Amino acid sequence: MNSSIDRNFYNLIKNFDNWYLRNYSVIEEQLIKYLSIDTVTPNEGRASEFLEDYLSTVGLSINRNYLNFDLMRSDSKYTRHSLAENNTENYNIHAETEKDINAPTVLFNCHIDVVPDNSYDQNQFKAYSDKYNIYGRGACDTKANIICLVEAIRFLQQSNIPIRKNISIDLVIEEETTGNGTLMQTLSDFQADFVVVFEPTRLNVYKGHRGVLTVNLQMQGTASHMGNNLQIKNIHNQLKYVIADIEQLEAQIKQLCSNNTNFRKTDNVVKINIGKVSGGEWAGSTPEKCDILFNIGFTEELTLESLEKKVIDHFSKYNNIKVDFPELKNQSYVIEESNSLLKELLISINTCGVAQSDIYGWRVSCDAFYYFTKCGIPTVIFGCGELDNAHSSKEFVTKEELKQEILILADFLSK
Repeated sequence: MNSSIDRNFYNLIKNFDNWYLRNYSVIEEQLIKYLSIDTVTPNEGRASEFLEDYLSTVGLSINRNYLNFDLMRSDSKYTRHSLAENNTENYNIHAETEKDINAPTVLFNCHIDVVPDNSYDQNQFKAYSDKYNIYGRGACDTKANIICLVEAIRFLQQSNIPIRKNISIDLVIEEETTGNGTLMQTLSDFQADFVVVFEPTRLNVYKGHRGVLTVNLQMQGTASHMGNNLQIKNIHNQLKYVIADIEQLEAQIKQLCSNNTNFRKTDNVVKINIGKVSGGEWAGSTPEKCDILFNIGFTEELTLESLEKKVIDHFSKYNNIKVDFPELKNQSYVIEESNSLLKELLISINTCGVAQSDIYGWRVSCDAFYYFTKCGIPTVIFGCGELDNAHSSKEFVTKEELKQEILILADFLSK
């Protein structure tokens, strides 16, 4: 580690522990307040006042950016979801520090919405803490991260440590459903040299992510009484063959992506997940329709367009199946590890006590690809929280990770 990095970190750490002890109770209070707000789409607006007030406490300028559906519909990445059909009054929040033309601009993206549990129990929004953890829907995916960023800024300001990067923040809606919040931001007028998308990565940084494409197969049959003697197509009898063809498609995609070295081999990045099979109208009738909804995870050897064509061709032998792509359309991507700001962030991660040597693509898909594929901005994924805890009934983030992330971000922003 060179002497300038040593000095920078020494100036941080000599003030940080005492500052954190003085401020921790307020930090926890703010996070629990945020976790207690139901922000399942289309409820993101319930948190707008809290977020705007909170961001203003560190002097950020704030702008609201409503979704422009006419503009977004012209983009191939635009999609809809049943939860978002009436999400017309909510907006993204963009915040930023005063610009220094000689400093690089780092944009941080953090989604406001969370995934509901299966029963949509309001108890999931009764946030609480114990000695080691803070619990609540969105604790690691990904509400804690914006708290950490704001508190890193506050620590630097109150410690009179210069912030050497321009900071922009996109707080977006609909990440878990459509991605249209971030799509809207990339269609807006903005500038950035580097983007950090907050997600639960256990404070490791990832240089990109896998892609995901949602596919729906609608099988068309003929409804009739189960006692009929007609030679009709019973699509439930056909179902086992279609499932076998989905498995065959998965094997073909794995082969196409088999030489990829940007992702850990153990992460099982390339896969098909069948999420929903629904159909039929009555126990005594043959079903008229059956839908199979699945996601395809893939790497950057495939484009969305080439993958869509492959799926359509693969099922073209069935004259009673309609192929549709109703939800996620996220392209896989990775950036160069030689990027100077990525290197700075990696140094901060290691300096602040999180050991990371290799940089891989993330085994999950998120909004990060928008900034890279649409705007050409180097974009990474980083944040506190454990992916395995996300979307769970006992979602939590550790208090130790909160402290570490605030220090990592403070170190990164002060370089």
